[in-house]
Amino acid sequence: MRGFRRAFLQMKNEGECRLKLSELPERSRAWIFAANERLSDEASAKLLNRVDTFLAQWASHGQPNVSARELRENRFLIVAADESRSPSGCGIDKLFGLMKTLENELGMSLIDSSRIFYREKDGAIAVATRDAFRKLAEEGRVALDTSVFDLSISDVADVLSGKWETKAENSWHSEAFPLKEM
Repeated sequence: MRGFRRAFLQMKNEGECRLKLSELPERSRAWIFAANERLSDEASAKLLNRVDTFLAQWASHGQPNVSARELRENRFLIVAADESRSPSGCGIDKLFGLMKTLENELGMSLIDSSRIFYREKDGAIAVATRDAFRKLAEEGRVALDTSVFDLSISDVADVLSGKWETKAENSWHSEAFPLKEM
């Protein structure tokens, strides 16, 4: 682990803070931020540039956080930090502050936990409020076999293993909504 941390700190000093999620220890803490609509290439570039700048300077108690980020589907931003030197509460607050600022700059929601993200039958990603998702479940338009995105996933191992996108029957969604088998 010391070699890993040393290599990361050298990368940070050289301005190359571009670790991949898979390069972090699996127990690393992850946060998933979801845009309420697909980001344009321009918005994606702006988002990633701002996040990279933040991560290059992100520290807790004067110590750099070993971190990574990834944008999936031009909609889901995953930020992760090595749990062995976990970010402080203030550091996490700064991350969420950046996301709030980016919401305003990009004109879209990134941290609203009241939305449900799922795949429609054609593979397109859709978003619904909890009430709208409940209605879709009652109408049989989403079911236990519907792929959902679990934004409550909090570690890199679950992201990398695919648990963050899973069938509703394998997620908290099956307990929160009246989903049926199709």
